[in-house]
Amino acid sequence: MRIKDKAFFITTYALSNKMQEICTNSSVAIAHNLFVAHGEAENMGHPLDIKNKALREELRRVFCVFYDKHVDENDSNTCILKINLTDAIVFADDFKYYVDFKIETATKENFIVDIVY
Repeated sequence: MRIKDKAFFITTYALSNKMQEICTNSSVAIAHNLFVAHGEAENMGHPLDIKNKALREELRRVFCVFYDKHVDENDSNTCILKINLTDAIVFADDFKYYVDFKIETATKENFIVDIVY
């Protein structure tokens, strides 16, 4: 995943259940550890599409450690998924951050994370 211009970019497979569901309902949520975000998903097409040239080059550069190992550009069903973020909540350093990407605001509150891993 890569965040840029208030969006996450993910390489994925167009025939996956995830992408089939997105065709019906583009509202999505993503979560990882103490990060949660919502947004609208969009299939940007194959990484080798001419319109994706600059984006593909950036994704290859940012994910150079694993891009070639995990992204099969020879498969016509490989695609780039763009998630245009609407909001996010992040817990870090004893704070809770709420980001509203639509109106470009962020708030910060004291919050003690007491989750034991």
